Amino acid sequence: MNPSSISIIIPAYNVGKYIAACLDSLYAQTHQNFEIIVAYDEKSTDNTLEVLQSYAAEKDNLIIDIGIDKGSGDARNRGFRLAKGDFILFVDGDDEVTTDYLSTMLSVFEQHPELNVVLCNYLRLNEDEVQEGFEKANASVNEVTLIPRDEMLYKKLWHEVSSAPWSYLIRREYLMMNNIVFPPYSHADDSLFTYKLTVNSEHIGYCSKILYLFIQHDTSITHVLPDYWWRKYEPFARDMVAYFSEKDASFAVDFERNIYRILAYMSARRLSYKDFLAEMNHFGVKKLANMKHNDRFFVKCSAWCFNVSKRLYWCMVRLMNSMINKFSPLTQR
Repeated sequence: MNPSSISIIIPAYNVGKYIAACLDSLYAQTHQNFEIIVAYDEKSTDNTLEVLQSYAAEKDNLIIDIGIDKGSGDARNRGFRLAKGDFILFVDGDDEVTTDYLSTMLSVFEQHPELNVVLCNYLRLNEDEVQEGFEKANASVNEVTLIPRDEMLYKKLWHEVSSAPWSYLIRREYLMMNNIVFPPYSHADDSLFTYKLTVNSEHIGYCSKILYLFIQHDTSITHVLPDYWWRKYEPFARDMVAYFSEKDASFAVDFERNIYRILAYMSARRLSYKDFLAEMNHFGVKKLANMKHNDRFFVKCSAWCFNVSKRLYWCMVRLMNSMINKFSPLTQR
């Protein structure tokens, strides 16, 4: 493929209702030098493959790779092995993008050839808000910022930027040189991937313009965490701490301290007091420590509360959560 070519990788499992809109938004791009690799999971039970085959019959840059995946990360790895583009982009098959999705991020690389990763802004929408989302995205202004590695790590830690892989345009050579792939588990595999993108870069380019529409459909897999969520996310946390202990020991400490504070908060929010104590004992969480850098006052106060009285902490989390559920319109959807 020619220079500045992009390989767009889409994991596809039961997205037959939405994949056409996704592909249409990609084929409407102002930058047309790309290939689309769809890692289709043959465990799908809907018409996803039929829709893909109808597009492949007309498009010579659409590759359908059929296999069986353990999760979306596994599918993305499979697609990446087939990629030939200079840049890699991951898109979810039930989302849509603006027409300048590719060209806007690619222009940042042209302005700053030293970069390996560029991150874009996005909107989270319900499926009945897509048209409104496109209008808002098209009206948004693009300001390019080069964010230093350390600053970006803490932005990710505080969820100020996306950890989803579809926000990132990446040099393929950079992924290969640093052996950055998705892990074999499905919980937080995308976060581990994008953290690795960040820690190996001196700067990340950030586009303020909204380029990606993350659409929550009625049939989407919900992202509600189970009561004992930590048991599923523990491999991610373990691998993150081990990886950062070699790359950035200070951030490894902060990440581990923060993840235990999240464990305590989510457990208090979802479990009875008795089960909350049992969960803390199960993971040996006796006290919560403050982060070494870039900590938040409110979170430090909650850690202090936990250390003084676990019952008081549990009661405060439950009260705060009930108030959020009562007054926040986001929780009433």
